[in-house]
Amino acid sequence: MAHAWLKATGGMTKESTSRHVANLGARYPELKLWMAHCGGRWEEAARVVSNVPNLAVDISGGEPEDGIVQCLRKHLGPERIFFGSDAPGRSIAVQMSKVLNAGLPEAEQKMILGENVRRWLRV
Repeated sequence: MAHAWLKATGGMTKESTSRHVANLGARYPELKLWMAHCGGRWEEAARVVSNVPNLAVDISGGEPEDGIVQCLRKHLGPERIFFGSDAPGRSIAVQMSKVLNAGLPEAEQKMILGENVRRWLRV
């Protein structure tokens, strides 16, 4: 798992962004990577990591903005999106609303809410 976050105010020294994680995934295609928080700026992260098939993202943290899951789905497909709560700092119900209010078919909701991570980790 790679923690990545791109702040409007700028990152701290050596803080990872979605570009760093995408570069790592491209360099080591046999390595499965999980990027937390969809990199912070989810629209940019979706485009940056779209061509790195060994990289999945979770939707933990941040506000439940409309369009997060739909954007990630468009660029990554539903198979590479994981649910994440960012608890205890965030409400699990609020984080789940990102998935449950995205207008996805039930099968894709189930994938994002647990099936994808089980498959990814082979549990």
